[in-house]
Amino acid sequence: ATDPKKTLFEDFKSGLRYISATPELRWLAVLAVSVSAHGMTLPLIPRWTRDVLGAGPEGYGFILAAGGVGGLIGAIALIAAPSYKQLAKGLVIIVAIYSTAVVAFAFTNTLWTAAIAYAIVGGTIAWWASTMRTLFQLAARDEMRGRVMSLVGLISQTIAFGWLVGGALSELVGPQSTFIIAGITVFAIYLFAYLRSP
Repeated sequence: ATDPKKTLFEDFKSGLRYISATPELRWLAVLAVSVSAHGMTLPLIPRWTRDVLGAGPEGYGFILAAGGVGGLIGAIALIAAPSYKQLAKGLVIIVAIYSTAVVAFAFTNTLWTAAIAYAIVGGTIAWWASTMRTLFQLAARDEMRGRVMSLVGLISQTIAFGWLVGGALSELVGPQSTFIIAGITVFAIYLFAYLRSP
């Protein structure tokens, strides 16, 4: 439990120390930071819609709506799915589907194919986020779980850094290559962690 005499900063430091000293949580933290690679793709979608698909704001809205519908379907499927014990293995499979959809998006040339690819992205994110949170909670001790989950919330904000990296990288290598790099990076990190971590 949190000591009322401790400051917020002290609780923050103790949470960091606990995560760094716990192998499972340390690896999960690395995986959580990889959300910034997903963030790399977000500023590219309006540019892709305009320059490649030849669509305007309505096309961009259509793609975002497809992602929202995919997320809703993914959330409903997650609720309806039976209990699954091998969460880590399942997470790698989910991320593999996500990464494939991101790379597929990089080769779309019509609004409908882009929308389908992005719907799959939205659907997998629902599973991805829920599974990650569950793994963090299972790996943390009861008295440290609150601090760990607070830090997970902070780590998730690195997605904003991904926006910056994605925009800059797309200027160097183009949006298509940036989509591909982002998708492959996320999957490579998760596969490596799965093979090496407890």
